[in-house]
Amino acid sequence: MHLKKLLFLLLLCYSHSLLGQTNWHQIEIALSKQRDEQQISSDEYYARLKSEAGILNELNLWIKSEDTVATKSDTRKLSLYFPEKFQIVMPNGNKYAQVYLQNNTSDPLNIARIDATIDKVREYFFINKKWVPFRKNGTSTCGNSYFESKLAPNRQLTLYLDNEALTKGKNKIKYKIRINLGDQVIESNVITLHLYDSQLKRITESTLKTK
Repeated sequence: MHLKKLLFLLLLCYSHSLLGQTNWHQIEIALSKQRDEQQISSDEYYARLKSEAGILNELNLWIKSEDTVATKSDTRKLSLYFPEKFQIVMPNGNKYAQVYLQNNTSDPLNIARIDATIDKVREYFFINKKWVPFRKNGTSTCGNSYFESKLAPNRQLTLYLDNEALTKGKNKIKYKIRINLGDQVIESNVITLHLYDSQLKRITESTLKTK
């Protein structure tokens, strides 16, 4: 009897936690309506999607170039890292976090691709003293977009991670990414990004839903 009562209370608490979550879709609809009725401009609409609706957009890790590795790593044969000055701002205002994937092994590295992006990428935010997985890389409806390329020994890829949506808030959050390369998982160093309150709340609530 006590067990049934305990299970009921746990279910009730869980239901209340879900009911208390923000209806992000409704916020997006309201902003879209304001834009369609020309109450706000398109630029304001996209800005408020991030600041009010907590939008993060799709996660894509683009291949910018391939180069010879300038210096070999002393501690790891495979390396994925953001440089100290990782932020790249394009002439059109788009922002990317620059990250390097180095192959200092004696063998070619197989990399799963989707067109000009890397496949099998996931991001992690450090929230409430733990690493929280959130977005995975984007996908394609075209089967021909998926293929595998090789990174030769002593070569590196310069990659661009779209992070414009993660730079304007007041919340300093630690961040890293992981890439699955065959049977290996390689993890980046940690950088600090800046999230809006709504983005932080949306990530937290989305994590609660998946538990």
